[in-house]
Amino acid sequence: MTFTSDRPNSPGVTTALYLQRLRSVAEKPRKGHDKLHRFYAFEEGALSVTVPAPPGDYEASIKLVEASTGQTTGLVRVGRVRV
Repeated sequence: MTFTSDRPNSPGVTTALYLQRLRSVAEKPRKGHDKLHRFYAFEEGALSVTVPAPPGDYEASIKLVEASTGQTTGLVRVGRVRV
């Protein structure tokens, strides 16, 4: 799957991508079942990444992380995808 940011990260901030595997396209995401997939630092000219995942239905979410302090935003749901 391809994950695209709408803008670069601020200096010192990374994007934590969370994926939740769903049993079907109709299933609603369950609180507490999001799994950290990876951290990404989006820069001007490099706003998309290919995210490897086995076939299935996923709910994608993000948190923004201040690298120096570890402070994060809340979990933000960004979409659903079928691989």
